[in-house]
Amino acid sequence: MSDHAEVLDLYPHTDEHTGQAIDQAISILALLRGLSTVEPATRLHLITSLTREIDTRRATAIVAAHEHGYTTTEIAVPLGLP
Repeated sequence: MSDHAEVLDLYPHTDEHTGQAIDQAISILALLRGLSTVEPATRLHLITSLTREIDTRRATAIVAAHEHGYTTTEIAVPLGLP
């Protein structure tokens, strides 16, 4: 049995908290860049910028989990992979 068994309970899901965090991240990034969140193209830019940053950080987190001895299954579960 793995030392990381609790990881197998970390299936990803969205909820009110996730939505609030994303809304806040969009607003903060808009503020930092001096942009409005009202214009649809600008909002798309902000969301895409956050998505790309998250993708980069997810890849880094996968490598770190592997280096810390997590199995392929333990890494796949929080990623929502079968």
